[in-house]
Amino acid sequence: MNSDAEVEGGLIELGVNLEFETHEEVFRVAAYAGKLTRYFRYVGVPELNFFQQTVDDEGNPLRSPVISVDLGVPGDKLIILMRTPSGELKAMVQDVSSGSLVLGDVRIMNFTRFEVAVRIGELVTKVGGMRSRDITPAIAKPRKMERLALAVMDGDMTRILENRRVLFRRDESKLILVHPDSRAADAMAYTMISIEPEPIPQDNVSDKAVELYDPNAPDRWAVEVDEYGMREYK
Repeated sequence: MNSDAEVEGGLIELGVNLEFETHEEVFRVAAYAGKLTRYFRYVGVPELNFFQQTVDDEGNPLRSPVISVDLGVPGDKLIILMRTPSGELKAMVQDVSSGSLVLGDVRIMNFTRFEVAVRIGELVTKVGGMRSRDITPAIAKPRKMERLALAVMDGDMTRILENRRVLFRRDESKLILVHPDSRAADAMAYTMISIEPEPIPQDNVSDKAVELYDPNAPDRWAVEVDEYGMREYK
């Protein structure tokens, strides 16, 4: 991990370079913490293998396996990549094909062992540890700002993750992932992803390589690291 790299605009994004092969051609996908990758097209066996490719001293390509994901039956898939507090990369596959998640609905996916309380507008519900639930906010207009509140119920202690107004739209769905914070072993965090219907791309392209940074390594040059893994430098 190189913390001395020059950074355009004074910002560094925490990311990982993932590569996969289809039709004997290798493509790179840059994955950023807390964000969706670009929408890409994969044609191959259900087991999608990501790897990182380097070269040895003689210029021969070397592949280091990163993670394998079982996509299951064909369809539109969302691959959720997360780092555990120990730094291990984990993956889950969410089917987002037509009809799997209703437009306007919100799917709460709880990756913690604790119960999570959720409030969207006047709708209140709870999601058990390591479970998920779909809810339908009462949105009368095509788009509306509603209060979103999230709390992790840890015994007698309540950890508030969010309490703010969020824009909800009837022409998109949202995934809210509640998970352990990768920067602190005893903390919780959440990631919210908006899903809009997108056409399947006909051809793949390779992303530009992103600098790799260890989120747990001290960085004496960083002024601040926000909840999305963005490091600000002055």
